[in-house]
Amino acid sequence: MTTTIEYKGYVGTVSIDEETGFLYASTIGMRGGASAMAETFSQLKAEFAISIDEYLEDCAERGVTPERSFSGEFRLQIEPETHRLALEAARMGNQSLNAFVSEAIREKIDRISSQTQSLEDAPLKAAPTLTSSTRQHQEAAIASPDS
Repeated sequence: MTTTIEYKGYVGTVSIDEETGFLYASTIGMRGGASAMAETFSQLKAEFAISIDEYLEDCAERGVTPERSFSGEFRLQIEPETHRLALEAARMGNQSLNAFVSEAIREKIDRISSQTQSLEDAPLKAAPTLTSSTRQHQEAAIASPDS
């Protein structure tokens, strides 16, 4: 099972390492970025926040502009007939096509999310503190942004 977490506009995927039973989070859409590992979802959220804060501090110290997970814009290619039907439906609902598509995507996300099991505070095995190793990973990623 995979879900996401968010902190300061940075989004991370959450997954379970089946071998160790730890929860793992890493930023989406970034080269390097931030990651965290923990025993429970609450701990993972806290570790992810620390990792993002350290990433932002490292970028500031180096004078590098931090990458962002998402801009909120993407190109969508669909069949012309689907495009026409979506525009008609948007107009009937007194919406822009952008608002219509955004709402449709959110509804689909909500449906999928409601079908997944919550990870909130599920106790697993003890996880090591990752703050120092996370910093090393971030420093390596910032030092070589083309990797």
